[in-house]
Amino acid sequence: MPQIIILGEACLDVELCLSKLRTKQKLVNTYRVVPGGSAGNVAMTLKSYGVGLRLYTPSGGDYVEKILKEMLDSLRMADDVVYVRGSGQTCLVTHVVSGSRRYVYTYRGPTHTSLKSVLNELDLKHTRIFHISGYGLELFPDSEVREFINIVKNSGVMLSFDLFPRIDLLSPEFVKYLLQNVDLLFGNELEFKILSDLLEGLTPKTLSVEKPDRHVIVKMGGRGACLYIKGRKHCFKPPKVRVVSSRGAGDVLVATFLKDLLIGVEAIEALSDSVEVASQHVAGEGPLNKFIKRLSNWG
Repeated sequence: MPQIIILGEACLDVELCLSKLRTKQKLVNTYRVVPGGSAGNVAMTLKSYGVGLRLYTPSGGDYVEKILKEMLDSLRMADDVVYVRGSGQTCLVTHVVSGSRRYVYTYRGPTHTSLKSVLNELDLKHTRIFHISGYGLELFPDSEVREFINIVKNSGVMLSFDLFPRIDLLSPEFVKYLLQNVDLLFGNELEFKILSDLLEGLTPKTLSVEKPDRHVIVKMGGRGACLYIKGRKHCFKPPKVRVVSSRGAGDVLVATFLKDLLIGVEAIEALSDSVEVASQHVAGEGPLNKFIKRLSNWG
């Protein structure tokens, strides 16, 4: 039975690294195709740690999903992922890397994805944490997400939420409802700035004060991350590493923090560990990269 339930998107990630050769036609030096998406990365990292999980992800029922599903099945996640049928094609993310620059192009995935079938069979008996990837909120109906959250909170399960850059496209009323219920709030500096503009100056500090048992984690990329508890700020810098790819580093940080809380690690120590593991990921190592490397024999 799942210890952590995740609501969000698993995507197929295509990464293209462009050649440095100057030609009229752009040449791709290397490429890779792997499972991804914010929720997908969190789920795979938790799986690598041996955490029992369940990921509910919108389904397009198309050939992209077929490839994605075959990959996840080969990673022994067939019983961990539930595909919930929606309207539209499966989430596809294309990363184009040119020198030190990375351009990301996203097809969000199936919209109008109903959670009614999931709600009818939801079993939280062994669940400790319910994690929502913000991107998934664009795809699931607000009313059904509210029902999901009500069930989770009434069961005494910890609610975790990871912000996303388009949070301002959601209704302020719905965002306020989320924040009233969330116990763990993750986001990068830009996302917290967007949230502050949407809801009249809310900051990580004030969010941690208004609900004393809430932990607010600000992801700062190469500068590490900060944790706010009851208004107090605890920051950790990552060790210097040679950057291979930053793709998914924030998701690895989230998953490691959730895993550490699950096994009883104190929040401050958990963030220190999470920043360290995220830096390993950036250097091409760490749990998610090692897990995905199992796909070398896929197909």
